Amino acid sequence: QAGETCQPKEKDAWPFYKISEDHDRGGGGLPQWPQVGWSDPYLSIDDPAFRKGGFSFYMYDEDPFDMTRAEECFYKHHKIKDKDNFNDWDDKLSLVLRLYLPELRIWPTLREHPMRTKDPEKANLFIVGYSPLLGQMGAPCGEESADVWEGRVAEALKKSKWYQRNQGADHLMFWMKYNQVAAAPLTAVINSGMLIATTDRFFWNVYRNIPKPFVRGTVVIMPYLDSSFIDIEGVDLSEPQHKNSSTRYFFRGMMKRRFGKRGTLVEMQNMLTGTTFVDKRIPYQPTPQLLKDNAKEIFESEMCMCPQGDAPTSGRVFEALAAACVPIIISPKGLMPTNMPFPSLIKWDEIAFFADNFDEITKKTGGLEGFAKQLENMPSDRLKCMQKKSREVYYERMSYFHNPLGVTEGMLFESWVLLQKRHLMEGPYREAKVYNELPGSKYGKSAKARLRRFLRRRFRRRFR
Repeated sequence: QAGETCQPKEKDAWPFYKISEDHDRGGGGLPQWPQVGWSDPYLSIDDPAFRKGGFSFYMYDEDPFDMTRAEECFYKHHKIKDKDNFNDWDDKLSLVLRLYLPELRIWPTLREHPMRTKDPEKANLFIVGYSPLLGQMGAPCGEESADVWEGRVAEALKKSKWYQRNQGADHLMFWMKYNQVAAAPLTAVINSGMLIATTDRFFWNVYRNIPKPFVRGTVVIMPYLDSSFIDIEGVDLSEPQHKNSSTRYFFRGMMKRRFGKRGTLVEMQNMLTGTTFVDKRIPYQPTPQLLKDNAKEIFESEMCMCPQGDAPTSGRVFEALAAACVPIIISPKGLMPTNMPFPSLIKWDEIAFFADNFDEITKKTGGLEGFAKQLENMPSDRLKCMQKKSREVYYERMSYFHNPLGVTEGMLFESWVLLQKRHLMEGPYREAKVYNELPGSKYGKSAKARLRRFLRRRFRRRFR
């Protein structure tokens, strides 16, 4: 992370903001989470405190947690003959399915990772080898229903003395898809206090199904799994990406979503030079040619618009980073500081712009015009710097196809941070103020209040 900075000395004017300057301040004026307590807010993943400080994880991967059969069934069902032929993933899987399947790249990496211990006595983190999404899609080839399987998983966890030791507070489970629902016994176990790995903590459907981990703030945010036409094709970092001035700004997607007033892009299009904004719904079936065409345009674009929709982020943020198209993330500033992957490792303000959502921008007279003017006047040398850094960071920490180890270690690192946050292991991490999230205690009051206010505004109903 050392070296050249892409940031100007003066801050960008509203509606831009920096997520590194968390708006929820703790004691001493420091951000409360996630860049808390480091003398330098960013720690290298190669720091001895992480690599040689006694951190290790145990992975439940024996029955009923063994997913290898389900993985085989998944590939067979979707007719993917060669799981390492990544273009085949886009040929056979719909975008809305592929985005939420990082486990297929993470599990094999975890199984062989040097920090894995086979002795649970030595482990700090326990990774649950069952994934509800993948398990339900490949519940081994119809031999057992997903509900029965998940019931056995829940029962095995409750009986585990390692789970009982901290009421599951040092256990991590993947819950990646927005509309995922698990069997009631497993949902109850997850809600008891486990860590959750997911793509977006503020996706309304996710915290509707398992609200308590999100109230506790015990979430590891993961990147979405991108198209192979972007992840694989853009891997040569030595070559700068050719940009086409006629497609300076890029957006593909539905203009009408639950939140964020995305349709404002239509109005904004007349204020910008070189836009290619298209209102398009992605079909629920494989669309390899569409993905290939989109990839070409993203690679040629300088800035990619990433407005809030059903969730504050989306897969387009990570596609933009891989293609050196600087993401313009237009989402509420109260949500984003804790909603980007691996915040202890990635300087997000160096590789993406963050702007308040269109609901707020359009409230202010001249707000939209001012926002467009700032984008039009963005210095080219700053954009080039951010484009270069975005690709470097993406392939170091967010590329499932090219570098699954980098993604896996980002997840392990943030889990390590959260274990210290929950006072379950010693380490260099120190909070700006004590946060009431100890296992067995009530949920952190400030987190619960923020989530209640958010839900009340969005759905006009009480969160209990």
